[in-house]
Amino acid sequence: MFSYLSIQLKKLAEAYDERLLHTPHNPISLAMTLKTLDEHRDKAVTQLGSMLFTRQVSGARVVPLGAVQTVSGYAFRGFMSHTNDYPCAYLNAASAIGMKTQDVDLFIKRLDKCFKIVRKEQNRESDGSGVDNDKTEDVVIEEMGLKLENVSLDKFEDSSS
Repeated sequence: MFSYLSIQLKKLAEAYDERLLHTPHNPISLAMTLKTLDEHRDKAVTQLGSMLFTRQVSGARVVPLGAVQTVSGYAFRGFMSHTNDYPCAYLNAASAIGMKTQDVDLFIKRLDKCFKIVRKEQNRESDGSGVDNDKTEDVVIEEMGLKLENVSLDKFEDSSS
Protein backbone atom coordinates (compact mmCIF):
# COMPACT_ATOMS: atom_id res chain seq x y z
CA MET A 1 0.00 0.00 0.00
CA PHE A 2 2.98 2.29 0.63
CA SER A 3 3.89 2.11 -3.07
CA TYR A 4 0.36 3.00 -4.14
CA LEU A 5 0.26 5.93 -1.70
CA SER A 6 3.64 7.08 -3.00
CA ILE A 7 2.50 6.98 -6.64
CA GLN A 8 -0.78 8.80 -5.95
CA LEU A 9 0.82 11.44 -3.73
CA LYS A 10 3.54 12.05 -6.33
CA LYS A 11 0.88 12.60 -9.04
CA LEU A 12 -0.96 15.07 -6.83
CA ALA A 13 2.27 16.86 -5.87
CA GLU A 14 3.21 17.30 -9.52
CA ALA A 15 -0.27 18.63 -10.34
CA TYR A 16 0.34 21.46 -7.84
CA ASP A 17 3.98 22.15 -8.77
CA GLU A 18 5.14 20.43 -5.60
CA ARG A 19 7.32 17.37 -5.26
CA LEU A 20 7.39 14.17 -3.29
CA LEU A 21 10.53 14.14 -1.15
CA HIS A 22 12.95 11.25 -1.55
CA THR A 23 12.97 9.34 1.75
CA PRO A 24 14.45 5.90 0.94
CA HIS A 25 14.99 4.85 4.57
CA ASN A 26 11.41 5.46 5.67
CA PRO A 27 9.05 2.66 4.59
CA ILE A 28 6.03 4.18 6.36
CA SER A 29 5.90 7.95 5.86
CA LEU A 30 6.07 10.16 2.80
CA ALA A 31 6.62 13.89 2.60
CA MET A 32 5.42 16.36 -0.01
CA THR A 33 6.70 19.92 -0.28
CA LEU A 34 4.32 22.81 0.29
CA LYS A 35 6.50 25.46 -1.34
CA THR A 36 3.66 26.99 -3.35
CA LEU A 37 1.71 27.57 -0.14
CA ASP A 38 4.79 28.43 1.89
CA GLU A 39 5.77 31.29 -0.43
CA HIS A 40 2.68 33.17 0.64
CA ARG A 41 2.89 32.56 4.41
CA ASP A 42 2.51 29.93 7.10
CA LYS A 43 -1.19 30.74 7.39
CA ALA A 44 -1.96 28.78 4.21
CA VAL A 45 0.11 25.81 5.39
CA THR A 46 -1.60 25.61 8.78
CA GLN A 47 -4.99 26.17 7.12
CA LEU A 48 -4.36 23.13 4.92
CA GLY A 49 -3.53 21.05 8.01
CA SER A 50 -6.64 22.26 9.78
CA MET A 51 -8.82 21.49 6.77
CA LEU A 52 -7.46 17.95 6.57
CA PHE A 53 -8.07 17.43 10.28
CA THR A 54 -11.68 18.64 10.09
CA ARG A 55 -12.24 16.29 7.15
CA GLN A 56 -11.12 13.37 9.33
CA VAL A 57 -7.84 12.77 7.51
CA SER A 58 -5.59 10.90 9.93
CA GLY A 59 -1.97 9.95 9.40
CA ALA A 60 -1.18 13.28 7.74
CA ARG A 61 0.21 16.47 9.20
CA VAL A 62 1.67 19.72 7.91
CA VAL A 63 4.96 21.15 9.08
CA PRO A 64 5.28 24.94 8.64
CA LEU A 65 8.62 26.46 7.70
CA GLY A 66 10.84 27.54 10.57
CA ALA A 67 8.32 27.13 13.37
CA VAL A 68 9.82 27.98 16.76
CA GLN A 69 8.31 26.65 19.97
CA THR A 70 9.57 27.54 23.44
CA VAL A 71 9.14 24.96 26.19
CA SER A 72 10.38 25.73 29.72
CA GLY A 73 12.67 28.42 28.36
CA TYR A 74 14.19 26.26 25.61
CA ALA A 75 13.56 27.32 22.02
CA PHE A 76 13.05 24.53 19.50
CA ARG A 77 13.70 25.70 15.93
CA GLY A 78 11.94 23.79 13.20
CA PHE A 79 9.38 22.58 15.73
CA MET A 80 7.48 19.50 14.47
CA SER A 81 10.03 19.06 11.69
CA HIS A 82 12.65 16.35 11.37
CA THR A 83 15.39 18.97 11.17
CA ASN A 84 15.98 22.51 12.43
CA ASP A 85 16.45 24.18 9.07
CA TYR A 86 14.34 22.42 6.46
CA PRO A 87 14.07 24.78 3.44
CA CYS A 88 10.29 24.63 3.01
CA ALA A 89 7.04 23.61 4.64
CA TYR A 90 5.90 20.08 3.94
CA LEU A 91 3.12 17.57 4.47
CA ASN A 92 3.72 14.12 5.98
CA ALA A 93 1.48 11.23 5.01
CA ALA A 94 1.77 7.83 6.65
CA SER A 95 0.82 4.44 5.30
CA ALA A 96 -0.90 2.45 8.04
CA ILE A 97 -1.37 -1.26 8.61
CA GLY A 98 -4.72 -2.32 7.20
CA MET A 99 -4.90 0.61 4.80
CA LYS A 100 -6.76 -0.13 1.56
CA THR A 101 -6.66 1.36 -1.91
CA GLN A 102 -9.97 3.12 -1.21
CA ASP A 103 -8.41 4.79 1.86
CA VAL A 104 -5.56 6.18 -0.24
CA ASP A 105 -7.98 7.34 -2.94
CA LEU A 106 -10.16 9.08 -0.36
CA PHE A 107 -7.11 10.75 1.22
CA ILE A 108 -5.87 11.99 -2.17
CA LYS A 109 -9.36 13.24 -3.06
CA ARG A 110 -9.67 15.18 0.21
CA LEU A 111 -6.13 16.56 -0.02
CA ASP A 112 -6.78 17.67 -3.60
CA LYS A 113 -10.02 19.41 -2.61
CA CYS A 114 -8.35 21.17 0.34
CA PHE A 115 -5.42 22.25 -1.84
CA LYS A 116 -7.85 23.76 -4.37
CA ILE A 117 -9.68 25.71 -1.66
CA VAL A 118 -6.46 27.07 -0.11
CA ARG A 119 -5.13 28.04 -3.55
CA LYS A 120 -8.41 29.75 -4.43
CA GLU A 121 -8.25 31.79 -1.21
CA GLN A 122 -4.62 32.71 -1.89
CA ASN A 123 -5.51 33.89 -5.38
CA ARG A 124 -8.42 35.93 -4.02
CA GLU A 125 -6.15 37.58 -1.44
CA SER A 126 -3.41 38.28 -3.98
CA ASP A 127 -5.95 39.84 -6.38
CA GLY A 128 -6.53 42.45 -3.70
CA SER A 129 -10.16 42.94 -4.67
CA GLY A 130 -11.26 42.68 -1.06
CA VAL A 131 -14.59 41.22 -2.19
CA ASP A 132 -15.28 37.73 -0.97
CA ASN A 133 -17.79 36.36 -3.47
CA ASP A 134 -18.47 33.29 -1.32
CA LYS A 135 -19.49 35.50 1.62
CA THR A 136 -21.60 37.69 -0.67
CA GLU A 137 -23.30 34.55 -1.96
CA ASP A 138 -23.93 33.38 1.62
CA VAL A 139 -25.60 36.70 2.49
CA VAL A 140 -27.88 36.51 -0.57
CA ILE A 141 -28.84 32.92 0.26
CA GLU A 142 -29.48 33.88 3.89
CA GLU A 143 -31.69 36.80 2.79
CA MET A 144 -33.64 34.47 0.49
CA GLY A 145 -34.11 32.06 3.39
CA LEU A 146 -35.48 34.85 5.58
CA LYS A 147 -37.91 35.93 2.85
CA LEU A 148 -39.14 32.35 2.44
CA GLU A 149 -39.54 32.05 6.20
CA ASN A 150 -41.67 35.22 6.26
CA VAL A 151 -43.84 33.92 3.42
CA SER A 152 -44.35 30.64 5.29
CA LEU A 153 -45.26 32.50 8.48
CA ASP A 154 -47.76 34.69 6.58
CA LYS A 155 -49.47 31.59 5.15
CA PHE A 156 -49.54 29.94 8.58
CA GLU A 157 -51.11 33.04 10.18
CA ASP A 158 -53.70 33.35 7.36
CA SER A 159 -54.80 29.72 7.69
CA SER A 160 -55.13 29.91 11.48
CA SER A 161 -57.56 32.89 11.44
